[in-house]
This record gives sequence, structure tokens and C-alpha cells, in this order.
Amino acid sequence: MPVTITNLQSSGPLYVRLTSGRTLRLSPGQRSEAIADVEVQDNDQVGRLMGGGLVEVAHDPDARARSGETRGRTSTRAESKSAGKAPSDDKAPGK
Repeated sequence: MPVTITNLQSSGPLYVRLTSGRTLRLSPGQRSEAIADVEVQDNDQVGRLMGGGLVEVAHDPDARARSGETRGRTSTRAESKSAGKAPSDDKAPGK
């Protein structure tokens, strides 16, 4: 289930190293995008940050619905080709 991480600090950015090796930079009060829960499970740094009251990790049940909206093709291949081409480009003058 997707989770989010929120920086609870009042000053300065916080860098959170995830299990995959990816690093999140969170400004004070900033919440991360939805990430897979395996990124924070058994992660010592995240555990220490939570124990110190510096971050909050919360389950994000709506993330699956939101991510489903952005996936998939937004246009067909033919639409993509014709979108960048002006009608006069089909035949060059003098040919």
C-alpha cells in the first residue's frame, strides 16, 4: 500500500534515504509523493526519523486511484506525428 512521508521540522530541508537508494528532499512541512511501502519497511533511517518526531509516515489509500488516472497513453501514434507537423510540410516547394 502506498505511503507518504511528511517532514515535521520547522526549519531546514530533510533528506530521507529510501530502501531503493533513492533520496527524498523534503522542505519543512512538505509531504512526499506516494511511494511504495517497501521503501520505508525495515529502513533504519526512516525508523530513527520517526522515533525522533522528525517525520510522519502515513498510508495513502487514495494513491492507487490517483496513479491510475495518469497511466496509459494520452494520444495515439498518428496524433503524435501529426501534432508536430504543419500542413504545408507534407510537400516541399519545387519537388
